[in-house]
Amino acid sequence: MPDTVWDLDGEQLALKKRVRTSAEAEVRPGAAQRDQSGEFPEELVKQLQRMGVFSLPFPTRMGGGGRDLASYLVAVEELARVDASLTIILLSKQPTSTSSRPDRCVLI
Repeated sequence: MPDTVWDLDGEQLALKKRVRTSAEAEVRPGAAQRDQSGEFPEELVKQLQRMGVFSLPFPTRMGGGGRDLASYLVAVEELARVDASLTIILLSKQPTSTSSRPDRCVLI
């Protein structure tokens, strides 16, 4: 069975590999313990922010990563493989902008 149901370009494949490698090394260890304890993985969230995962699908002019939605979903899928709870945090903390300040994205 293929690893994905759509064709990924070179940048998307590189992103997939980078996020998977990081997730396996730094997210998977302790995922079950965090799930049982209900601990909020603050340091992992900060790491994802530093990696730019939260802002991947937003334009660079707004402080985003300038990537398409498929690239963002590749990252989400790779995180979900090892820690579904962290993925929910990622999806719930999406950057947004208002019509009064479309030049800026902020985490809500």
